[in-house]
Amino acid sequence: MRLLSIIFIFLSLTACQSAYYATMEQVGIQKREIMADRVESASKAQEEASKGFTKALISIQDISNSNAGEPEDVYKKIHNQYKESKNAVNHLHNRINSVKSVSDALFAEWREELNLYSNSLLKKESEIKLANTEHSYKQMLNAMEKAESKMQPVLTTLHDNTLYLKHNLNAVGIRALQNEFKPLKMKINSSIHDIKKSVEKSKHFLETLKR
Repeated sequence: MRLLSIIFIFLSLTACQSAYYATMEQVGIQKREIMADRVESASKAQEEASKGFTKALISIQDISNSNAGEPEDVYKKIHNQYKESKNAVNHLHNRINSVKSVSDALFAEWREELNLYSNSLLKKESEIKLANTEHSYKQMLNAMEKAESKMQPVLTTLHDNTLYLKHNLNAVGIRALQNEFKPLKMKINSSIHDIKKSVEKSKHFLETLKR
């Protein structure tokens, strides 16, 4: 019964997406334009996540340098940055899913319409362009998903640190966490690095899409 419910929901969502794309095409907006817009939105979401992690990194460095201030202020700052980062990562996850949705529709349509060509040269040219676009897309998507996968361990550690500070609002609690900051900083720096690479892949894909 549960499986049938899941299948029904999936089919309903698919039908809704198809109807949406059909409606957009009626007003002159093609899947390619929707895809470009969604990729740009995903890139912005990645940059927002990077900003959140950078803020957290600065706070961690302040604590490590004993510039943290009162323990309660430290907790509030770390807690707020954890919430901001979590929201940014959740938003990015949704943006990536929206990119996947339109890409599936775009590439499926492109492959189907190859059979409509009567000119073999034009068909071959379109096949090559499709292959190049799909290759660039897969590289971009892999980079996005890799960057996203690096974010969850950062969120988990930030959450644990926030929870620990909540119940240890004193200098001893802050000192105890300082041992955790070095590996956390490494995770954050690694995540930011992958985000930058992913954004570059997105830019390259958009250039490929526009050709």
